[in-house]
Amino acid sequence: YAGLGYNLSKYWDITQVDKNGNTYYDAYGFKTNPMSSGLEVALQYDSRENSLNPVSSSYINASFLQNLRGLGSNSNWSSLLIDARHYVCFPKNSSNVLAFWTYDWLILSGIPPYLDLPSNGWDTYSNTCRGYMEGRYRGLCMIDLETEYRIHFMKNDLLGMVVFGYIESYSSLPNRFYFDKVIPGGGLGLRVKLSKFSNTNLSIDYGFGLNGSRGFFF
Repeated sequence: YAGLGYNLSKYWDITQVDKNGNTYYDAYGFKTNPMSSGLEVALQYDSRENSLNPVSSSYINASFLQNLRGLGSNSNWSSLLIDARHYVCFPKNSSNVLAFWTYDWLILSGIPPYLDLPSNGWDTYSNTCRGYMEGRYRGLCMIDLETEYRIHFMKNDLLGMVVFGYIESYSSLPNRFYFDKVIPGGGLGLRVKLSKFSNTNLSIDYGFGLNGSRGFFF
């Protein structure tokens, strides 16, 4: 698939609480009403028969976004987002699935508003970096590599579990493409079949990360 789009991101009445000296928000240009407005080009390949519970398939989505002052954006800046996933049955003749995922979000030029920077948990379904609060990490560029093993307990697929792990890294000003810190995490999860017709699961995950960060994710 290929397509064009328009992307608008606008915030109102942003304030900083208990400010003490310069913050990261200040470094990227503090504004009480930040706005990004731009045009998007997207390419997508999808071989999944069921996007809710895929097996032996692949998915790749790449989108380029150019924000422009002429369209109302606070600044001119561009980004590239690559979302790629691959699924294999493991062992080969079983219903268990080994899933691989990379979610890479790069600011190619310019400086976006702080709240529009790449951040964990800001993917479509807030799945990246389970184990950390959404928005815990943020930077000019984000690289996320994850893997998950999905295991079926019962022949009717009523119950299953997953084991997952990942590493993330971010870059920041002034080095746009310099990644000097790796953020690891992982966890376990339970899957409960809600519908055999659509193959929909209820997902209950417990993730953990650095410095005691942990929690449940649904």
